[in-house]
Amino acid sequence: MAVAFVAVEAVTYNAASFTITKPAGTAENDVMLMVCIQDRIVASPTLAGWTYELGPIDQGTNARGNVLRKVAGAGEPANYTFSCGDSPGAACILTYSGNAVAAPINQKAGTVTADTSTPASPSITPKVNDCMIDSPRSRP
Repeated sequence: MAVAFVAVEAVTYNAASFTITKPAGTAENDVMLMVCIQDRIVASPTLAGWTYELGPIDQGTNARGNVLRKVAGAGEPANYTFSCGDSPGAACILTYSGNAVAAPINQKAGTVTADTSTPASPSITPKVNDCMIDSPRSRP
């Protein structure tokens, strides 16, 4: 089965925690990626059951990026509340189906750039066929 994008939910926040709704259509064994960009260097988001994939990635003292992963179980909640440092930020959860559940991420790279309309992207070389390359963007 090929990897396919299912849905996304996003939120902006300015507190020590934030809540995101589970993306519509998320099913058991789908992979969810939570991407968070914080407006300053504070504690990275955490939530039991989520694994860090990438981060923290800092852009000087101005911004911090993080990517966390979770394979959806049979009884996922309707919302997820992440704890983080008290900072303005933006976050989203992207859901994908058709992933290899045991090792859904085979390559990763990330960067946080200054406020720009043309952000830089690092290059990666996938090591498997039929994979999806995703480059989520966020601006707190």
